[in-house]
Amino acid sequence: MPGHFSNSCPKESFCRVTGCNVHTKHSSFLHPKNNAPAANIASQASGASGTGATQQVDNQKIHNGFVDGRNEALGQRNEQIQASATGPAILPVKVKAKESDRMIQTYAFLDNGSNASFCSEKLAKELNLLGKKAMLSLTTMEKENSKTDCHVVSLEVMDLDEENLFKLSVVFTRPSLPVTTESVGNQQDVEKWRCLCEVKIPNINADVSLLIGCDAPEILEPKEVIPSQNGEPYATRSTLG
Repeated sequence: MPGHFSNSCPKESFCRVTGCNVHTKHSSFLHPKNNAPAANIASQASGASGTGATQQVDNQKIHNGFVDGRNEALGQRNEQIQASATGPAILPVKVKAKESDRMIQTYAFLDNGSNASFCSEKLAKELNLLGKKAMLSLTTMEKENSKTDCHVVSLEVMDLDEENLFKLSVVFTRPSLPVTTESVGNQQDVEKWRCLCEVKIPNINADVSLLIGCDAPEILEPKEVIPSQNGEPYATRSTLG
């Protein structure tokens, strides 16, 4: 029924799959397949820590659907093609290591096209996170099942006002993330659209160092949506902003 959320439901999970160890409430119909990457990650997330993951995470099959496309001039005479600006779900957050008081402001990309979460090696180093070595089988738009070395770390992320905190138990490090601050929306962009007049976007001086995938659905879950009107942009508010 409307307004009924699983995280506030007093009943236990309705999953009847034998041996289910996914730590989120879900129906049997929504239980991940045994060979699904999301199920593998969810079952191993509890073993990760800030200084190293105690569970086996090698050879995880990770899918990342981020696409960065740019229009090119097609060369027709007297024809101009203008590239449109698209603002991915990137917002400023604070991150820290578990049981540490050191917090760093950075931009996080909420990517529901990825089944795992990633952070830059630079961010992990700034948080003094060592992690455990792992081998990923990474599938992107360019490559399929590309083997790559990384580390597995655990960190905590919160909104700028420090009102909502989430633990990311399994985060894979990468030399860099496939999105830059050029894709970050700003208040000037928002003010161009009357339907978004109530949206306020804080800007910080930082890189996009964190990618949060759909393995953290409580972060990606929309809390409020300002719908598109006549082809204009729409805005989504998450718990982190």
